[in-house]
Amino acid sequence: MSGGGRSLTFAQAAQKAIEIGGKFDGHELPADINNYTKKSATALAGQGLMGVARDTYGRDGTSKSYVAGFAEVEVDVETGLYKVLDYVAVVDCGTVIHPRSLGGQVLGGGMLGFGHAYGQHWVYDQQYGSKALREPGVVDQY
Repeated sequence: MSGGGRSLTFAQAAQKAIEIGGKFDGHELPADINNYTKKSATALAGQGLMGVARDTYGRDGTSKSYVAGFAEVEVDVETGLYKVLDYVAVVDCGTVIHPRSLGGQVLGGGMLGFGHAYGQHWVYDQQYGSKALREPGVVDQY
């Protein structure tokens, strides 16, 4: 993450989340998450930046599926360059009708996520502690 001559690595962002604590490192969790998520997030609290989203969706005639993806990445701490070495996804989707189609959906969703991660550029304002999303290549104005 960089912008305007200032930068913040992912490791620094994780360290800052631990320092700030609360909702940033998993010690404060949303009230509207299921018990399994609460137990999992509580077990990981304080280890870095954590985002926990609502997952107590009701049943209104549609079925939801859930995917958890895990990536092994290699980061050059000198340059900030990184590459994905391995990726695995686990799906909770019920009965699978067409396995190849499910595989395409899961891996396609992962690739979409990687595209967002590679293509988005976050700028952190150290004075105000705020962040802003910038398009890649756009010069920061502050």
